[in-house]
Amino acid sequence: MTQEQLEQVILQNQASIAKIETTVIKIKKKLFWQELAGVLKLILIVGPIIIALFYVSPYLKQYSSLMSNALTGLNLTSNLDTTDISQKDSFSATDISKILCDPTARQSLVEKMCK
Repeated sequence: MTQEQLEQVILQNQASIAKIETTVIKIKKKLFWQELAGVLKLILIVGPIIIALFYVSPYLKQYSSLMSNALTGLNLTSNLDTTDISQKDSFSATDISKILCDPTARQSLVEKMCK
């Protein structure tokens, strides 16, 4: 190979290297934006869930205490035709409907809960 051919090959290699460098720079930029978009997606999905937990937790505590009081009141009613409901861990829909639909049981429940 002559000197001119070597110089020409070197110039071609330098042009190829320059194209590769620009491609690598574009790939790096694209990867950066994809990573940033992934983080933003995570923040947009998980962030509101965490905020909602902090916002809703007092209401959930209030609801659970209210339901606890209501279920305790249901246990104390004595106007039921079922077997000793105060020893049950959970209530069926029929037990609750009997208590809520029976006016005397409902009144005694209201009196016991509102004292």
